[in-house]
Amino acid sequence: MRWGDLDRHFCGKVRCDGPGGAFGVFRGGRTLFLRGYGSARLGQVAPLGPRTRFDLASLTKQFTAFCILLLQQRGRLSLEDDFRLHVPGFGLAFAGIKIRHLMHHSSGLLCLLDLRWLDRFAGALTMDRAEFLALMAGQNERNFPAGDEHLYNNDAYVLLAEIVRRRGGMDLPEFAERNIFGPLGMRATAFAPLSGGGGPQGACGHRRRGRAWEIAPVYPCLAGPANLWSTVEDLGQWTRSLCEQSLGPPSLYRAQALAGRVRRPRPLEEGLPYAAGLWWDSVRGRRYLVHTGGVPGFSSVLLWRPSDGLSIIWLRNREEPEGLLASSALRFIDAGGRAGLLDPSARPRRAARARRAAVPGARSRHGTAASALRKASGFYQGLDFPEWWELKAAGARLRLNRGGWWTDLAWKRGRLLVPGLPGRSLSLLAAKGGGWQLQEQQGRRPLRRLAFAGRAGHWVPQARSLAGTYAGATGHSFSLRLKSGRLCYRDAYPQGYPEVPLRWLAPDRLVYSTDSQGALGQLPGNGWFQVRRSPLGAVLGLQFSEPGCDGRNRSLWYERKGAGLRP
Repeated sequence: MRWGDLDRHFCGKVRCDGPGGAFGVFRGGRTLFLRGYGSARLGQVAPLGPRTRFDLASLTKQFTAFCILLLQQRGRLSLEDDFRLHVPGFGLAFAGIKIRHLMHHSSGLLCLLDLRWLDRFAGALTMDRAEFLALMAGQNERNFPAGDEHLYNNDAYVLLAEIVRRRGGMDLPEFAERNIFGPLGMRATAFAPLSGGGGPQGACGHRRRGRAWEIAPVYPCLAGPANLWSTVEDLGQWTRSLCEQSLGPPSLYRAQALAGRVRRPRPLEEGLPYAAGLWWDSVRGRRYLVHTGGVPGFSSVLLWRPSDGLSIIWLRNREEPEGLLASSALRFIDAGGRAGLLDPSARPRRAARARRAAVPGARSRHGTAASALRKASGFYQGLDFPEWWELKAAGARLRLNRGGWWTDLAWKRGRLLVPGLPGRSLSLLAAKGGGWQLQEQQGRRPLRRLAFAGRAGHWVPQARSLAGTYAGATGHSFSLRLKSGRLCYRDAYPQGYPEVPLRWLAPDRLVYSTDSQGALGQLPGNGWFQVRRSPLGAVLGLQFSEPGCDGRNRSLWYERKGAGLRP
């Protein structure tokens, strides 16, 4: 692999008038590769480049956490402080939560931002800081005691932003500008106003609708967990400062890289500890700090290798699965390392001859491998994790849908390899009582198991009884209607999300149809609707559930209100 190959790869996949992104590779403060592909706005030739501003989404967290560490270094606070010492108004229900618990996502707080976005309640998205903090302070529930487990939580970073405001004497955007962006020369980096948007130099976000792209609605968010806009060039200055430790003493950067610990680590976290706004990961024995970000219309990843200062920054103005974006960056590092591209001192290794990955043709009690693949197609429910996957046979290949995005799986030595995730594989096992099970493993270490739950049908006679309007307690509503013999979901959100067909997974359980994956970027990919009926069989409402990253289901209740919209 050479830089020209990478250039041709991007140019061949992105149209000059379509959404694309900017890609940068840096090493020890030196720029190795810097390019932009595609357009800042659909239908226009407005080239993207290293100085185009993108919405960083959750990449913002590392800057929020660094501001907290700067305040600790200056003696204004300690990570061991109870956060209520700095943010008054929170009662005994929040006792025991320290600032480090907020930073490392181990506070156990309910994540109201996620739940509000889950039902797309417009009022919560435009709520100002004071209103949202009052809403948080009124909660009396917690997922678990602080420090017990890990649960990714955006609300915790809203609290960290408030701590910066109170202990730093200014709002987070101004504090970050004076102490990070200004000293590093990151002139294009700034927090957006609550109304959203990146200004005249900002790219426009895009989402899929069917097979075409369309401009995505603006996603307003409070400063802290997200809402920062920047460029690849500016983020290169940020990673350079991580190498040179130019903003403070070495102890400041040691605190940034220190991963938080919990009393009951869950095996499904796949060994990825969370530091100050960055995850620790490893590939082929080398450790990386990495974080991804995603909001409607934008996706991003930043990866930094402390051992030699290698960093990869990839910002896009189109929706992509965050996991696939990160895995693509890791795959690039793997290929670049073998070619001697990223490590000039390393000798390029000769690429192994590609072997054709064929499906074994041995027969079993299920028949040939090809027929077994067809029989294995369908939905799978997690046995030790509340998640739904779908396998689909396409000739002699299997495709996997997890979270609304399809991935082609490759066979190797009896296992299904997940592209872009080194060492990750799936085993398709025949269950003792009949049917199939999926087992995911990292190397030889099992991660999770899923059991075959059935095949999805598009229509059953009960569909007509479900047509109508449903309203939640937060004010969000949607309609179900029959269209061409299929039950379709239409959101009442003002900016107009696309209509999405539903599929039956089990009696009285529906999921989003995977043949309209263009709309899945706006809808929770692993969620499902459970029909609730009266003793006489009348439809009372729908319970929408989505698995959280801690293994618990987050649910919202929608009561049936009327006859809905006519087809």
